[in-house]
Amino acid sequence: MNLIGRKIVGVVRLSDDLREKEGWDDSPHFGVSIVLDDGSFIYASQDEEGNGPGAFFGFKDEQSYYILPPLPEDMEGK
Repeated sequence: MNLIGRKIVGVVRLSDDLREKEGWDDSPHFGVSIVLDDGSFIYASQDEEGNGPGAFFGFKDEQSYYILPPLPEDMEGK
């Protein structure tokens, strides 16, 4: 998968289907997916072996940020 030139078009929770395919359906963590303009998406794992969903963090203006997608109830009517 080539990420060069791709644009982020969304940040969402991992779907139940993908969590099940990854074997993460019993994890208490929901995971975050970054959706790209070509329909693909990327998501973090808690480690390089893929043992569970992970978290994305960002850094700007000397501040660290946890990347959290909007909750479904926050998206109603949008």
